[in-house]
Amino acid sequence: MYRNFVSSANVGYPPAGIVSDGVYEPDALPLPEEDSHTKERFAARNALEGYCYNLKHTLEDEEEGISDKISEEEKESLEQAIGKALAWLDDNQEAEKGDYDIKQKELESVANPIVQQASQTVPPEDELSGEGGGRNSYADRGDY
Repeated sequence: MYRNFVSSANVGYPPAGIVSDGVYEPDALPLPEEDSHTKERFAARNALEGYCYNLKHTLEDEEEGISDKISEEEKESLEQAIGKALAWLDDNQEAEKGDYDIKQKELESVANPIVQQASQTVPPEDELSGEGGGRNSYADRGDY
């Protein structure tokens, strides 16, 4: 009956709610509230996972990372918090949006003070005077 359904948008696919044997099943249609709930849940999970990996990269990056600007104790604390969050993500694949939000806030409460302190750390004097746009850059000398 609907096996060879053709439209300009869905070539060869039956309309939504029609399964492949041609039988209409209203349960085959995603419910809007379930769909938005699922999207929110996935967005929260992806946000937490992305935050974890961004922190990990920020910590490990040799050129622009923060590992040389923080103490070993702070580095270890941040690594543990990231590891715990990633382990929790692996163990809680079907968690709710609120659970992901709580975990992200927990990680932020550990990471934000460390990252903020590291970003306020003044780089060594030789980095300020090099080609990187420090005090002796072209703009400062008038060579532009």
